[in-house]
Amino acid sequence: LCVWFIALLGFALPDVSLTLLDAPSAQQVTDQLWDNPWDILFFAGHSQQADQKTQPGQIRLNAHDALSLEELRYGLRKATERGLKLAIFNTCEGLSLLQNLTDLPTPPLVVMRHPVPDQVAQVFLKNLLIAFSEGLPLHQAVREAREKLQGLESQFPFATWLPVICQSPASQPLSWQDLYVE
Repeated sequence: LCVWFIALLGFALPDVSLTLLDAPSAQQVTDQLWDNPWDILFFAGHSQQADQKTQPGQIRLNAHDALSLEELRYGLRKATERGLKLAIFNTCEGLSLLQNLTDLPTPPLVVMRHPVPDQVAQVFLKNLLIAFSEGLPLHQAVREAREKLQGLESQFPFATWLPVICQSPASQPLSWQDLYVE
């Protein structure tokens, strides 16, 4: 199982090979999408909301570089053709990042609706991946991980409403075992 992480997990998952890109350049990200088969793409970091009139939403790769998902369009399409089954954008304003991908066949995407505090993002990711790797279908794992954020709501109101899954209604529910299918 090959997983591309742009952030360090801090916990172990069964049979997972991680690739970490720390503050990559745009070219490094593009090369990784084109050159390697990935099962899960994960991005944790900053993003900025789309401005409908001037530019799409962007993810910040490092102190100097940002990319819109439009700029990743061909790389994401290639990664999907090569087996990408899930993309997680654990970043602020994730829904605005998706506006340019509506015509692109993408795997299920997990994004944040609004700005997300680091602690909420980290707790959500950990709970999502644990529930998913323990056998819950993706949509149920997302729901369980969201619900586990309730303990943080006194400090971060509405934390349980931040994560959302975006996928084709016609697609079959994704399971951890599906990640092992070639």
